[in-house]
Amino acid sequence: MKCELCLEKKKLKKSHIIPEFMYEYTGLYDEKHRFRMVKTTDLPRFSYQQKGLREFLLCGGCEETISRWEQYAQKTLYGRHNPKYVKQNGQKHGEYILFTGINYEKFKLFLLSMLWRASVSNLEQFRQVRLGHHHQERVRKMILAGEPGNEDDYGCFFVAIMVPNNHLRKFIILFDRFRARDHNCYRFFFGGFLCVFVISKHKIPAKIRELFLNRSNELRVLVRRIENVPFLLDSLLDLKKTFH
Repeated sequence: MKCELCLEKKKLKKSHIIPEFMYEYTGLYDEKHRFRMVKTTDLPRFSYQQKGLREFLLCGGCEETISRWEQYAQKTLYGRHNPKYVKQNGQKHGEYILFTGINYEKFKLFLLSMLWRASVSNLEQFRQVRLGHHHQERVRKMILAGEPGNEDDYGCFFVAIMVPNNHLRKFIILFDRFRARDHNCYRFFFGGFLCVFVISKHKIPAKIRELFLNRSNELRVLVRRIENVPFLLDSLLDLKKTFH
């Protein structure tokens, strides 16, 4: 079979679309290393999934390359340099918290690899993510070459969502597509953070551009209360109805 990244015919691994550490550290796994997925038909249905959402996608070499970026992201997000640590010791500037010392190349390639995997995935759960041939092929080549591009090449920013009792930290909401000021965007929510990719790069507002992970190894994370993020608030209310 052909590896989706290097395009060579090799034996494929069962690859995670969303890195497994995101399931582990957001508390989604139960004692049997499963997480619960909600399927909505006429009535909510539940099914248990093991080890996250996977499919045969990458060869061993490409899997290993991406796993190195995932290991860096795991340590950055949940290791000794995690956001809580940085938040306590960093500087707050108005609406955002400044994160410093983030390796632009490694973290940007991690983010791009996750977006790209969602786009090439055949799994139903990622059907909303379709970058189109031009962008999908461009991102593939960037990942393969280990080149993260400029700050506004598929720029990404984060929003920390404030909610009482931190209930949202145990949820992952998979990618969905939305439009913002004539820009195609994708968003993904995990562990209290909303991650937003801006696909098109024409006339990006300065206040958004300054939030992108930059080559100075800085990331400005917006802070918002959940009531100011309607789609997340609606999603949380729907989940509460489903699980009760």
